[in-house]
Order: sequence, then structure tokens, then C-alpha cells
Amino acid sequence: MPYQGRAKFHRHPENFQVTVHSRVNWRSLFVSLVWLGGLGFLASRIDIKLLANSSIDWKPYGWLLIIGLIGIIFLHSVLWMILGKEIISVKPGELKIRRQIMGIGFNRSYIISKIKELKINPTITPERWEKIINHARRIPLIEFEYEASTIKFGSEFYLAEANLILEELKKNTSFNPSNFAGDSGTWVDDEDEYVGVDNFLKKLNIK
Repeated sequence: MPYQGRAKFHRHPENFQVTVHSRVNWRSLFVSLVWLGGLGFLASRIDIKLLANSSIDWKPYGWLLIIGLIGIIFLHSVLWMILGKEIISVKPGELKIRRQIMGIGFNRSYIISKIKELKINPTITPERWEKIINHARRIPLIEFEYEASTIKFGSEFYLAEANLILEELKKNTSFNPSNFAGDSGTWVDDEDEYVGVDNFLKKLNIK
């Protein structure tokens, strides 16, 4: 059956784009909301004291600033889990990786001819995937060498999605075999064996 998961594909021989919504970790979401509620309560208490106190005291303003900065961190975490997207797009000669919330985000662009060793993160074994799949800390599933750096992305992907995206990149005319690692396969979740992308997709019945 055709793939009908979270990843939304837009395919063209030259242009390609996939959009993946962020994965929600319900424990992290609950903790972040509790922190936001607590910080909001503290900020309101400080505001009340500032309104009631006619003398000038800069300490409460300092605390409000600290509370505000911490609140922004937790608010970003909540918005990312609910509304965040990771977008991978390919235009002739260029790979673009974007993370955004409600259309606001940043891009990382790479010249495809400089990309080497594109592959699934080799540290992802069946045992580790079982441990991290629902963990609050995301681990990028795809990586490549770019000049003197190792670039990683796909922290919101599931393992099957990462394999499918890698397969789509192989089909794109902007890429050639020199961009990919010699063995760009990955571990299968339910079997203790190492297979290539094609066999992996066949086992998942993804076409």
C-alpha cells in the first residue's frame, strides 16, 4: 500500500520537498505547561507588588526578566511540539533544511555537490531506537559530511520515514551516488539484521 504517514511529500524529478510535523512527547508537554503556569503565577505576584510599591526597586524587574526568559524557553518547547515542522527541500544543486513554527523559522542551505557520505545515523541500533523513540531528547536520524563538518537533521523523523526520505533523495536528479555512503541502509526495528534501504522499504510494504 502507498505510504500514508505523517511525512507529506511533494515530488518532481528536480524539485523535492517533504514536511514532517514534530513528534509530541506528552510527558514533556505536561511538564512544560506546568512550568509555564508556575512562572505565570510568579510573574503576576511580582506585578502586584510592583503596583503596590511606590518606591523604585530594580530587583523585581530583574526577576521578571529572568522569569520571562525561562518562560520563552518553555513556550518555545510547547509550540514546537504542537505546531513545529521540519522541512527538507531540494532544488537543482541545493539541499535546504528548515525548522519552523507557524511559518516562522530558519533555513540551512547546502550545495549538493559538496555533500558526501549521506546516510542514516550509524549509531541508531534496534536497542537504542527502542529507548529514544519516546524520549524527550531527539536524535537526528540522517547525517552527511559537508566540507569540514558533519551535518545532522531529521530529529523529528521516525526510522521508517528517514529511510523513505533517503530513498527519495537517491531518486532525485540533483543527487548522484557520490553523495551517499557506500552502505546507506539502516537497522530494522523488529529484526536483528542490517539491510539496505530497498529491502527495508519492502519489509515495511512501502512503495
